[in-house]
Amino acid sequence: MRHLHRLLRHRRTPRSAGMRHFSPSVLARFQDTILEGRRLHQAHLHLAIETALSSAALLAGCTPRQRAQRLFAVHDITLVPARRGLLLYLNLADRRIELIADRGLDGLVTPAQWQSICTQLAHACACGEFESGIHHALREVNQLLALVLPVQADQSRPL
Repeated sequence: MRHLHRLLRHRRTPRSAGMRHFSPSVLARFQDTILEGRRLHQAHLHLAIETALSSAALLAGCTPRQRAQRLFAVHDITLVPARRGLLLYLNLADRRIELIADRGLDGLVTPAQWQSICTQLAHACACGEFESGIHHALREVNQLLALVLPVQADQSRPL
């Protein structure tokens, strides 16, 4: 019964729901915030927002975490130098946030620090403050990564 409920929730969540919250200009501002972080730290932050999963993925029992891990692999985030890739994933239909950090970030940031960012973002989204919540989360990730992996003065980073 739970699987049917989830399938129906995803089918009832139209793709336009994502556009309602994330216009092209909002997405461009998210991208600017991510690029700004590349001037501050040595990690590679990525953002993925999905309105809903396909029926095939749902029938296969794909969880939001599994989907985030799949996107992490498909978008070659694992190929980031020194394995310092990070994916912030939102699934609107499931109301789930996943943060996938590659092994190069292990031990530099605690699970509690990542969880704090996700919890704040979840609260903002629950209040309907998607744009400001995501911007805040991206800035928090950038600040945290700048503390543990700052760009050195003699480093140049491609944007």
